[in-house]
Amino acid sequence: MLTKALATEYLERGIRFNAVAPGGVDTPILSNFMPPQGASNELMARLMTPMGFATPEEIAGLIVFVASDQCRYMNGAIVAMDGGISI
Repeated sequence: MLTKALATEYLERGIRFNAVAPGGVDTPILSNFMPPQGASNELMARLMTPMGFATPEEIAGLIVFVASDQCRYMNGAIVAMDGGISI
């Protein structure tokens, strides 16, 4: 709601507010991740998609696009890039 509130507040000043909501990103931290002992396999499976994890470059590309003039009419949006987890 912060993104939407700021978008409304600054609309007349020509300042846009959008958010990128990434899912899992393939970073060194992820490669060292171990689920806690006794973690539910069902819950862990919900974190995975057939698409796997995004690369940092893929997330950066979306951020560059959302910040560009090509998205000048986008304001107050929250763009999920999570491999379909939030569907």
